[in-house]
Amino acid sequence: MPAAPVEAALVGIRFAQAPGSSAGTGILVSESTVLTCAHVVSRALGRPEVFTPGPDDRLSLSFPLTGEPDAAVGAGIVHLEPRNTGDPGDVAVLRLLSPPPPGARPAPLVAADALSHTDVLVGGLPLDRGLVAWARCLVVGRAAPGLLQVEDQRTLGMRVQQGFSGGPLWSPVHQGVVGMVAMVDPSPEQRTSFAISGRALSRAAGGPTGAGAVPPAPYRGLHPFEEGDRDLFFGREELARTVAADLVRRGRNVLLTGPSGAGKSSLLLAGVLPEMGEEDRERCLVVRPDDLARREGELEEAAAGEGPFRFILVDQVEEAVEAGGPA
Repeated sequence: MPAAPVEAALVGIRFAQAPGSSAGTGILVSESTVLTCAHVVSRALGRPEVFTPGPDDRLSLSFPLTGEPDAAVGAGIVHLEPRNTGDPGDVAVLRLLSPPPPGARPAPLVAADALSHTDVLVGGLPLDRGLVAWARCLVVGRAAPGLLQVEDQRTLGMRVQQGFSGGPLWSPVHQGVVGMVAMVDPSPEQRTSFAISGRALSRAAGGPTGAGAVPPAPYRGLHPFEEGDRDLFFGREELARTVAADLVRRGRNVLLTGPSGAGKSSLLLAGVLPEMGEEDRERCLVVRPDDLARREGELEEAAAGEGPFRFILVDQVEEAVEAGGPA
């Protein structure tokens, strides 16, 4: 998962009273537009979390992975949406007052908010020394309109933490920024964060600044289509309807087999699940081999006919069988 395409767009939001330290992170999305969190801006300026910016409010920005990492670039506040002000809030749009340093390049925003099971690389500035850190995470699903839940299920490596707020979620599949970190669980044992979706960011940036966005990539390579890709997935509608009918109306157990790369996961996630209907979909427990141990209790309840789930969909179950894990 290379970081290079987004490195040149990473921005440090400096404290006004301590310019050598970062209050958070930002993303360059056009030649003169930076997105970050509203709470990062208020923190950097030492202002209340909810305040009305004036024309004299200025921020000092850095571009730590360019040829001039210590260069300070001034920015004004074009638009500020504090937390809890709508869909989804906590967004700040900044306008650079001078060109960024050489090597800085904007990253494309991907206008999508249905990104379940999308692998992302998350960038941030959690250390006082100005070092950029990267965390490998998975978008689990939507937590609210315009808000994504992000999980790092590893036990080692950098986790998303304070200093990542305003940082980009880079998707190597979509080749763009699909979200921006907004909230982080402060508990060291937790590896959960929440991010504003690319679609919500593009709305915030597109209004006052004209910053553009790109649609989700229609091709996934070896990555499967997800449930949110229903509009891009076609050619197997009849098979998807048949499998959904077997599960829902006939109550059958269905085993979907085929060679690797044939599209089994795509059929299940982008074909069968959307065909199940909203009520039945909410009662469907979708797991993968790396979820089995973590969700063992839910699986046992569902298998016993208890709990909220009526259906169990295990994607890539052969991996668990080959590894000798629970199946």
